[in-house]
Amino acid sequence: MKGLQKCIGLLVLIVVLVSLACGGASTPVEWQDVTNEEGGFAVSMPAGKVKEEKNDQSFVLITVEVNNVAFMVGYEDFNSAIKPDQVKTAFDRGTTKAVGQDGKLISSKDGKVGQYPSREIVLQKGKLVIHDKMILVDKRLYQLIAMGMEGDVEVLKDDVNKFWSSFELLKTPAKSSSTELEWQDVTNEKGGFAVSMPEGEVKEEKDGQLVTVAVELDNIVFMIMYADLDSAVEPAQVKRFFDNVSNGAVGKDGKLVSSKDGKVGQYPSREVVIQHVAHNKMILVNKRLYQLIVGGPEVSQDDVNKFWSSFELLETPAESSSTDTTCGAPLTKADDYIARAIMAFSANKYECAIADFTQAIKLDSKNGETYYNRGLVYFRSGMLEESIADYTQALKLNPKNGAAYYGRGNAYAKSDKPEKAIADYTETLKLDPKNVKAYYNRGNAYYRSGKLKEAIADYTEAIALDPKDTNFYYNRGVAYKQNGEKEKAIADFKKAVAINNDPGAAEELKKMGEKP
Repeated sequence: MKGLQKCIGLLVLIVVLVSLACGGASTPVEWQDVTNEEGGFAVSMPAGKVKEEKNDQSFVLITVEVNNVAFMVGYEDFNSAIKPDQVKTAFDRGTTKAVGQDGKLISSKDGKVGQYPSREIVLQKGKLVIHDKMILVDKRLYQLIAMGMEGDVEVLKDDVNKFWSSFELLKTPAKSSSTELEWQDVTNEKGGFAVSMPEGEVKEEKDGQLVTVAVELDNIVFMIMYADLDSAVEPAQVKRFFDNVSNGAVGKDGKLVSSKDGKVGQYPSREVVIQHVAHNKMILVNKRLYQLIVGGPEVSQDDVNKFWSSFELLETPAESSSTDTTCGAPLTKADDYIARAIMAFSANKYECAIADFTQAIKLDSKNGETYYNRGLVYFRSGMLEESIADYTQALKLNPKNGAAYYGRGNAYAKSDKPEKAIADYTETLKLDPKNVKAYYNRGNAYYRSGKLKEAIADYTEAIALDPKDTNFYYNRGVAYKQNGEKEKAIADFKKAVAINNDPGAAEELKKMGEKP
């Protein structure tokens, strides 16, 4: 849950503190004309006090509450107009965020308001029914929202139609295009590349072997990520390698929109577009993987192309291949192959380790530990299917191998199969009840499955076993926040900051209006 990634997208339905009684509502029969010069619209709303609010993300909300029903117009400006081919994606993302985890989508209908695309949705959260009409006018999103209790749905429909149909623009918000971006030349000697990026602060972060160079604008991020592999990917394995990276980028909640393989000079590349919305160009240069990523619903394809096409290598990273390393002379005993494989693994020579473990299995196919060890090497190499197969075989030979359950759980989690990961972590804990990492990783899998209470319980167990690990407090804080338990989330984020000045927790506290 941590990392540089910035949550970029439409703020579609914010939490509104509207006090709605559970009793019946009478139809609002008296209407008033509401004109909002700053928002550039006029609309009919029920007679009542007009409240205007603006949150820290520049989302403006105009509300009238009457007879247990709330009518709202919200609007937000983006940096640039959403392109026609991105409209459906933007609306889909908005719909998903509006429904959330506890809602139910009743209906959805796309259309137009004049020349501008729109979507009407009806959703239900408990007994609350919400009608939301989204209208995308160049770089501005309007939302016309009406909400009332379940028993008032039929009455509300007529009022909603009157509300929606009365909406009109006073002026068209100014368009924005990719030409508004100003560009700078960025040279990174250590990374061995030069590229054009939008004007802004260039931030560089390193997390283990992964280096990220990024420029973040309001709702768009341009970044280059690179990492050195242990050895060059063999030509026959390039497609599978790109597949694994693509699957990891898409994750559980994403959707791969398009994928295109090609070359940058002599080096293999792949361009992928992930809903909602990220563009990623991967370039494999010997044993180094570069990823050129643009994220945000407002980015234009012209800007993406300019960013991608400007990339050039200052020097070619040193070549490395399996032919550069002699794994060793043929041996006659399985134990000897295992010993040499372990040495190769310790030296990060994964191909040699896999080759020697394979030879050991040929000589002794009943040794479950050998399958387990090769599964671990496969996992470190990103070969998840092979890793899962080896862990499974290890468990067939020894069903009490808790480490194999844990390893397979990690492989399932990385393969975006959280339910299978949960099952394996559970088996691990039956065999090893004090395995703090199994609690933590199962908590992460529960979180990704939307089971927040279970995730919180597992993070709590992990904290009890190791109260000094800030990751446990941070992730529990995120789960508490997602579950609507704000005070508990704040307490966990503050604890993470107090232990090790956790930057992610400090950022969460700022977002929640708290001092780290």
